[in-house]
Amino acid sequence: MAQLHFFPITVAQRKNLHSIFNDWLSQASDEGFEQFLAVRHELAPAQVCSFVRLVQGCSVRQDLAQRLPGDLKQRLQAHRWLRFGATVVAA
Repeated sequence: MAQLHFFPITVAQRKNLHSIFNDWLSQASDEGFEQFLAVRHELAPAQVCSFVRLVQGCSVRQDLAQRLPGDLKQRLQAHRWLRFGATVVAA
């Protein structure tokens, strides 16, 4: 199985990403939140997974990104956070 190699981000970028998430979360429907949790669970089952790691994982695994709630995915794409084609390192 391949390990994900996460690209580094600055403190300011991390704060921006969390701001986007918090804005989305304050308006998310129950269904949208459940979709988000399902993606998080698939990326890191039974583990703690930060939102930063989730977004970076979705950049590598487009199948997960496609299953994010549409309004969250749109926000991330508008701010150029979903970087498709990120690096994967073989285990």
